Amino acid sequence: MKLRLALSYIIFSFFLSTYAQEYTIEGTVSDPSGTALSGVNLIVYSADTENAILSYGISDDQGVYTLSVENRAIVALEVSYLGYKTVRKEINFSATSKNVMSQDFVLEKDLVNLETVAIVVKKYKDTVRIKTDSLRLSKNASLRDVLNKSDGFDINDDGYIAFNGVPITKVLINKKEVFVNQNSIALDNIDYGIIDNLQVINNYKDRFDVDFSNFTEPVINIDTKKEFRGVLKFTAEAGYGYKNSFLAKGRAMFFSDNFNAFLTQNTNNIFEKDFKFKNISSSFKKYTSQFFRQNVSSFLNNQERLKKDITNNTSLTIRKEATHYKTGGVIYFNYIDQLKNELINTKDINNTIREETLENSAIGNLSFANFYINAKLLKNTSIRYELNGGNTNKTDRRGITTTVYIPNQDLIDERNKKDADAFITSNEVKIRSLFNDRFLLYSNFSSLNELSESDYSIINSQQSSSTIRRLSQYIKDDNRFTTAEIGLDYKYSKLLTGGVGFLYLNTSEKNNSSLNTNPFYTERRTNNYSITSILRGQGKRLEYSLQVSPTIKKIKNTDIQREYVPITTSLLYKISPNKNISASYTDNSFLNELSLSLDTIATSFNTRVTSAENFNLLLNRNRVMQLQYSYSNIAKSKFLSSSVSHTIDDNFIQPIFDRIDENTIIFYNNTLLKRRNHTSLSLGAGKGFYFSENYHKISFDLRTKYSFSDAPTIIQDTNVTYKDNTAIISANISLEPQNFFLDDISITSSASKNSSFFDDELSFEQKIITNNLLISSETKKLEYELIFFWDYYDTSTDSFHRTDIDFNSRYNLTKKTSLFIKSKSILNLLKITPNNINSIQTETNGALRQEVINTSLSGYFLFGITHKF
Repeated sequence: MKLRLALSYIIFSFFLSTYAQEYTIEGTVSDPSGTALSGVNLIVYSADTENAILSYGISDDQGVYTLSVENRAIVALEVSYLGYKTVRKEINFSATSKNVMSQDFVLEKDLVNLETVAIVVKKYKDTVRIKTDSLRLSKNASLRDVLNKSDGFDINDDGYIAFNGVPITKVLINKKEVFVNQNSIALDNIDYGIIDNLQVINNYKDRFDVDFSNFTEPVINIDTKKEFRGVLKFTAEAGYGYKNSFLAKGRAMFFSDNFNAFLTQNTNNIFEKDFKFKNISSSFKKYTSQFFRQNVSSFLNNQERLKKDITNNTSLTIRKEATHYKTGGVIYFNYIDQLKNELINTKDINNTIREETLENSAIGNLSFANFYINAKLLKNTSIRYELNGGNTNKTDRRGITTTVYIPNQDLIDERNKKDADAFITSNEVKIRSLFNDRFLLYSNFSSLNELSESDYSIINSQQSSSTIRRLSQYIKDDNRFTTAEIGLDYKYSKLLTGGVGFLYLNTSEKNNSSLNTNPFYTERRTNNYSITSILRGQGKRLEYSLQVSPTIKKIKNTDIQREYVPITTSLLYKISPNKNISASYTDNSFLNELSLSLDTIATSFNTRVTSAENFNLLLNRNRVMQLQYSYSNIAKSKFLSSSVSHTIDDNFIQPIFDRIDENTIIFYNNTLLKRRNHTSLSLGAGKGFYFSENYHKISFDLRTKYSFSDAPTIIQDTNVTYKDNTAIISANISLEPQNFFLDDISITSSASKNSSFFDDELSFEQKIITNNLLISSETKKLEYELIFFWDYYDTSTDSFHRTDIDFNSRYNLTKKTSLFIKSKSILNLLKITPNNINSIQTETNGALRQEVINTSLSGYFLFGITHKF
């Protein structure tokens, strides 16, 4: 009984604190002439500290604002607007019996830098300043740390940034474009110590991108401190540790009004990578072959599930902007030397077919370069030329020891090697001309060339036979794409712009291959003609676009012609400054890659994928629907987000288990299947509370995701339906105490369940539970972070758990020099908990299921020094 009373009291107190009595401050903001000022930032703080933001708002078109404040006797209201002096006023609610306080503000222009500010106000009129001086972060913290600590931002490991649910792809430095589609580099290499002012500019417009004035985009702008402007700054970092772990890292930066340069270099064997697939040119992603995309993934993705990972990531970004042009370029170089161990168990519904122990190694390099120039030919006419080039070469070696149980028990040893090379270039020219406020003429010309080769050799021996079997496979892709587009847009109003255009696409794809001495050649050439109709609009609350492109695809040297209608549409509605709802729909069709029609592809000696049909002329259809809601109240530390997406694939190709022959070779057959569905639902919510006279902050965060998919498949010549369901729920509680020896205490727990079914009969189930405790602290000299975690995996046939510790620390010797410790998986490294299993994944292809167990868990522990020049 006492326990129930105590729980009732806690729950009642929790909701009481959430819905405490509120006061309201309302009024108007204007300039000295009486003109209303819209978009003015108003922030309510506790009167005695800036660590607690109590409320936040923006004035509307009439300069009117309304702020709600939880029960506080005295608060401080700060009013700021670009080009005007900031005003801070104390509000005393205890001096009145009213719950509503009226307060008008007249802002005076900042005359110190009037000319510069006047330009800024005109160009960046919808700006939200992110309050960073109250964040409890060290000067060595990264931009990623800053944004993760700031309400309203959504960040992921791949460099995705969104503010209030709206994606951001540009990071400006001192109002100049520096990091364009380079979010990951900016997030991990810009230090908190150089930031003087951090803003989200919701309506940024590139003056070299000629378009109607109302079409803008959101960006992040970082104003650096004065000592980082017009001066070359360099930082070097080096570390060495247990079992030869090492880190050699450096970065140099030069930021000025007309010229910006940023150099990063990171060589290590502790799984750090700065370059992501998102950094690659969009043309590469759109037209390159699946072979190229798969080949570069090991260079670009963070892979901590490796036994060894020696890597070098070097990037150089250069931007120059003058009155009538801007130019720049990016150069990336990546080197890898990797080793990964895996166990693969292949099973049918009732039996284990074989068990494999794999040692995979990869060594190679990836180079990528981008150059562009954007020029204003006339006041309202611009031209942009962009050149991209990429080259990758990689050697993969694999050692496989296989125990075969069906049809007969045997032991097989295999060694294989694959040399893969790819070279890609693309060119693009864009011309845009604005005749007047109503008409926009545009034309685009582009080309892409890809030459990819792979040479695969295998040596295989069986215990039951003294025969050594050999296999070699060679595949070469030669692909060329050329496009030409012209169009005219007419602007009726901010919310209605229509346009029509014509697009021509010419493709030439050739595939040369051989398996042992058996050659195979196929090619496909097409002419594509599209009439594009466009509707788009952008206002203060509503943004939308709709593109419909009826297309005729003519395949050369045949009488075959395909017709389809690609559709792309998106909508963003801003319910309020901190509430957004967005929706999108895409419908596209495409031809299969030529490699899917190869007679046989060997993935190992004992695994072959065959194609009994020619899929070269088959048109696949893909449809994606998404709906998302985002709410973020920065002042009250609240957020709520939800999303739903649904994907439909028609006429897709799937390798389906076919047979096991007398030589224990497993054959899969590429099979045409009608429709695959995938649906994903997610929900996230969080709330932060300040308590006690010291304004300690406690935050609660709950996220859940549920996804389910279904697709037809074939088991023993019988058509069945395969279903896969995954449910994930995670919760986080964090405490940020003030005037305490710890800065952050955070507990995160996550549970997931994955289930697979054939015709509603359970085939496989996996459960994963993870828990971690994070403790961090910072003083003027010392900062550290300690993470304890415990993982548990449970599959249909096995289970395991592991416990480990990560520890990171830094000691500042001087303002420029510091010592650091970096470590990961210390208990495993010291063999205190020697469980090397890192993950379990399950893949199903028809009647067979493969359980892939990663046994490449590796830790590190190193000491190092950082110096800023």
